[in-house]
This record gives sequence, structure tokens and C-alpha cells, in this order.
Amino acid sequence: MDSTSDPNDLTGRFLNAVEEAKKALENQYGRKFSGLKTAIIHADEKKHSVVRNYRDILDTLVDLRNAIQHGNYNAGKPIAVPREDTVEFMEKLARWIERAPHISDYMIRNVDVLTPTATLSEAANSVIKHDISQMPVYDGRKYIGLFTTNAMARWLSTIIDSDGTLLADGVTVATILDHAEATEREKFFKPTAPVYTVCNALSSGDGPVAALITTDGKETGELQGLVTRYDVSRILKATTLSLK
Repeated sequence: MDSTSDPNDLTGRFLNAVEEAKKALENQYGRKFSGLKTAIIHADEKKHSVVRNYRDILDTLVDLRNAIQHGNYNAGKPIAVPREDTVEFMEKLARWIERAPHISDYMIRNVDVLTPTATLSEAANSVIKHDISQMPVYDGRKYIGLFTTNAMARWLSTIIDSDGTLLADGVTVATILDHAEATEREKFFKPTAPVYTVCNALSSGDGPVAALITTDGKETGELQGLVTRYDVSRILKATTLSLK
């Protein structure tokens, strides 16, 4: 803790942040809680993304709050004083409980798409240009499927002639889509979807290989952004809170 920090100020900020977290959960669930501990238990049962990701440390912070609030005071000073980084952690956590980081804050924007009639050469150039292994395929505003480099490689292995000649004339993206496996699928999310919800889905062993962010969270919505499995580590690094 910075030697210039006022212990009373740090304690007050910490207690205020705990209260703000409780109020945020009360507003979200439309009910009153006797304390943050009760609110956390309820939110965890309701699968609140931030609470679930920080449940263990929230329990510890609640214990600290109880020690401060109910412990004996000595010469007007609380029994425990939170460190400055702990206070800052609780303040940010309270903000995230009120409004979890949205995937729209971290998704790939201005996503280029392929059309079903695009040639293999055009598709290959696009994935190389954007350094990406999945690209959405749209026919106008209608979603068709997910073009993946794995499907392209799978298709290539089937059309190489016995003498090694590549028979790829006139091949389109639509042809490549026929070689996608069931595991190479997408999942749709709204821009307001919590970061952890999307990242957890992409990290799952049987989860999608890409998340398409659309206005309504469905394939009928207008495409807003893209998140792939390769983006998960970047996003989690940017949205993970930790104490020093």
C-alpha cells in the first residue's frame, strides 16, 4: 500500500464498492439482498458471468468486508485496511458486475465475407490477406455457412490427380462448404453478450470454431463482428482482473 494513502479513505472506497456490487445485483434481479454474500450466491445460481468467473475471490473480499464492518476498532481505526490494489480491484469488479464486458468491445470488426460464388483463388487470397482461418459466407444478406481453411484442405486432398495435378478449375466457395465437418460450426451472439460467455463457448472441446456477432444474435441478423478460437487468449488477457 502506498504510504501516502489514507487508510480511512481506502476503507471507505472498499466498502462503497462492495455496496455498489450488491446494488447492481439487486437491480439486475429485482430483489433485495441482506448482503453481498447472499447476492453472490443468488447470482452464481443464475449463472452471472462475472460472478462465476470471480466467485472465489469475491468470497474472500466479502470476508474482508465483514472483518472491517464488524471487527473491533482501535483508536478509530478498523481491524483491517484493504491494500490500494485490492480497493481498485473491488471497484472495477463492481463496475463489471453492473455491466459485464461485452463481446462487442473486443470482437473483430468490419469483417470481410465471402460469397458462395467466389472462386477458390479469391477465398485463399482472402484468408491469407486477413490471416484468418474462418470466414463467414453470405449470399447478399443471407447467411450460408462458415468457410474454413480445414474444409479447404480437406477438399484439396480429394481432387489432386494421381500424377499430382491440382484439378481446381471453376471451383467455388459453395463447393468447399460441402467439405466442412460438423465440428467446424459457428455460433451466433448479440453484441451485448458477455465476453466470458462467448470465450467459454469457443474454449469448449465440442464448441464452435467461430462466434458470429449479429444484431439479433441469430443468423438472420446483420453481421457486426467475428471472434475465433484464436482470439480467446487475447480477449481473456484484456478482461482478466488480478491482484498484484
